[in-house]
Amino acid sequence: MPDTEKTAIRLTDEATVLVVAGSETPAKTLALIHFYLMHHPLILSTLRQELKAAMGTSSDVPSLAKLENLPYLSAVIKEGLRLHGGITARSARIAPNETLHYKEWSVPPGTPMSTSSIFIHRNPDIFPEPLEFKPERWLEKDTKAGRLDHYLVAFGKGS
Repeated sequence: MPDTEKTAIRLTDEATVLVVAGSETPAKTLALIHFYLMHHPLILSTLRQELKAAMGTSSDVPSLAKLENLPYLSAVIKEGLRLHGGITARSARIAPNETLHYKEWSVPPGTPMSTSSIFIHRNPDIFPEPLEFKPERWLEKDTKAGRLDHYLVAFGKGS
């Protein structure tokens, strides 16, 4: 790392981003999920049933691995991330060596391109009724847009 990247101001900025990203974003996403769960009793009931089944007769908290494999819990979290928006700033991507083609346009190599996650998460062609909290959309195997996980870009997606 060059010395210009190690100044106190630069490192303070990096630390601030890590604190905000590790606390503020999850807190706001959880608040949004709780809001929707309180306003949709059927969704809350379905989630509670899945969690109770995961716990079985034990009062022990299920392991993280077990919780990560609960389909409805995962769907509720993904829907909360989708509606929260995550990172709303654009993160440019560049294809350094190839011409990219989109519809009738050709994008020459080295051209920075970006979009905000909100334009994907609120696209009705991918997410019908995009302003509605519908965890079930993440459980459907054959959606018009294919696997929705591909379109969950709350924190960016690849290079």
